[in-house]
Amino acid sequence: LMAAGKRRIEIVTLSNDNAETRPSLNRTSIAFFDTIVSGAAGATMVFYTLYTVAPETSDKFGGRGLILTMPFVVYGVWSYVQMLHSKQAIENPTEALLQNKAIQAAVFAWGLLVLLIIYGFGADLSGFIQ
Repeated sequence: LMAAGKRRIEIVTLSNDNAETRPSLNRTSIAFFDTIVSGAAGATMVFYTLYTVAPETSDKFGGRGLILTMPFVVYGVWSYVQMLHSKQAIENPTEALLQNKAIQAAVFAWGLLVLLIIYGFGADLSGFIQ
């Protein structure tokens, strides 16, 4: 996701500046990278969801409580995708994390909830999720 986003921003920036680009980007388009970013964003969310409910994860953390972190993952991923399509697009994913308040909020809330689930109230949601 982040690699495709970085290349998308690079091709947009270079095409706007009429600058020379790397040869591999000459054969692609912004629409191609939009497709890759959309697919990678969807796959990230699906595979994270599968990870949170996997038997190995449930055994390790004592339940399926990590599924409660999914809204923050969705918000963070879609904030990143939205940032890629905005005028404030940042090529470096690390800088994007450090400068984009929505992504920071999602990461902070996700981390806090993970800590609460693992070390606080526990991951056993047997009364909520069968």
